[in-house]
Amino acid sequence: MHAGMPRASESPETFVLQTNLQTNLFSTCAAEANSVPGSLYSIELGTSEFVQLTSSSTQNITWVVKSGVKSTIDCAQATLDAGKLMFKYSGSTCKVATKGVYDPSKPSCAGETVYVLSNTTTACFTSLGAFLNGETITTDGNCTSSCAAGSVVGGGGTVLTNLQEETLQCCTNTKNPCVHFCVRPICTGAACGTHFRKEYFCDAVTVCAYHGLLLAEVDTPAKLSDILDIISQGDSAVLQFWVNVRKSNGAWVHVPSNTPVTAGEWATPPVDGECAYVDRNANNQLKTAPCNGEKRVFPCVPTNSLPVC
Repeated sequence: MHAGMPRASESPETFVLQTNLQTNLFSTCAAEANSVPGSLYSIELGTSEFVQLTSSSTQNITWVVKSGVKSTIDCAQATLDAGKLMFKYSGSTCKVATKGVYDPSKPSCAGETVYVLSNTTTACFTSLGAFLNGETITTDGNCTSSCAAGSVVGGGGTVLTNLQEETLQCCTNTKNPCVHFCVRPICTGAACGTHFRKEYFCDAVTVCAYHGLLLAEVDTPAKLSDILDIISQGDSAVLQFWVNVRKSNGAWVHVPSNTPVTAGEWATPPVDGECAYVDRNANNQLKTAPCNGEKRVFPCVPTNSLPVC
């Protein structure tokens, strides 16, 4: 482990060394180290090294408090034991990032200070943030999309391609919220089918997220009407589209509002374990189908207002 001098923005911090070694020599070294104020920049544990990182990333990190941890070194070890990549230790509290990790190649002068494993070859860095190989990116419904070998893999095992690496910056219509349909790569001829991109349900959720958006919900008639209007303008051949309806605590609800789905909104009784879509041929009512059974178009919406392009 390496001790660096305090930085201008940091307050003094005591180093704590803990190990199974109980020799007098180590006790002397530990006592000496404990007396040194400053900032712990690097922690080496065997062949693993954690380095200090200040990040201004807005990625949503899931932190879990580790009890019984009394030092930065212990917190680093607890992170390794959990098979994770990042932790923070402040005020005698150890928090391990159980989902997500900041990109060590993108430090900043201000933000949150954490410790990140220097060898991040097991992580995949995307516009959604960084994730461990096999770690869930979306937890919506039946989705198990994960990051593997630098690609986003859908719940059905499909490797997603042509993903936009930047969030949507503006809206091509005046709907509120903006309604965005991903389009297919350039294609001509009858075999191309609809203009809007089609995916399995979980893959659709992931593609929306890659644009910084959510799969659209239809908890109000106005939201449903806006989606139907964009379909009529952009791709009238679309007859079905996925929507953000899930079963939660025994009841079907619109997500993220958690507004209960009424019986009158269903064209047919919903089936547990399936995913919801709107059928234009069924008076624009809801139906369910296997999440990976058939690809459908999918409207995405932002979580905040976007300017018109």
